[in-house]
Amino acid sequence: MDEGFLWSAFSELTDRVTRQSAIEFPTNARKVEIYHSPNGRLNCQVRVGYQGPVSPRGRNVPRIKLDLTADECVVLQSERNPVIHPYDDAPHKGFSISTYSYVELFGEKVRALADRARPRDLYDVVNLFRNTALLPTPGAVFDVLVQKCAFKQMEVPGYDDVETHRALLENSWEQMLAHQLSSIPSFSSYWSELVDFFDWLYSRTS
Repeated sequence: MDEGFLWSAFSELTDRVTRQSAIEFPTNARKVEIYHSPNGRLNCQVRVGYQGPVSPRGRNVPRIKLDLTADECVVLQSERNPVIHPYDDAPHKGFSISTYSYVELFGEKVRALADRARPRDLYDVVNLFRNTALLPTPGAVFDVLVQKCAFKQMEVPGYDDVETHRALLENSWEQMLAHQLSSIPSFSSYWSELVDFFDWLYSRTS
């Protein structure tokens, strides 16, 4: 979490990508911001602008945002998963990246829903719950959630804790999801499943 090191590292990275792809990364469209989280740990946000064959020029180039943090509790081993790349320039053998496990992702999203109360967290939690083909046991998700909440020094949430944020979530539902979804589902269709979700989570018997 040193600004000089991060500038050097991202310069090396973008130079390599430029050699391999001809995509340009102008240095005047790059920003490194280091800050402290509420509990005093260092975090960093990096914005990297790029210019491809059809990208706009000037100051309004598209940017990739990366969040680097030392303020996270990773409970389970990460997994290697394939990147979904449906375009014809995909490598013949495909490629994969390290990701959260599904259970880790589920637990992190539940914690985030209670902690920061953003519509995308409600959307994600309900969709993870609806995905019965991949649904883990409630005990596995609960165990991850307990450890993540302990790290953040917060109580393990229940429905009542999230319910206190209902007005905020509902009022910002369409505005905050509009740039992420082509069709925005109704807030009530997601909120109505929270009781069943928390009943499932706290059953821990499956």
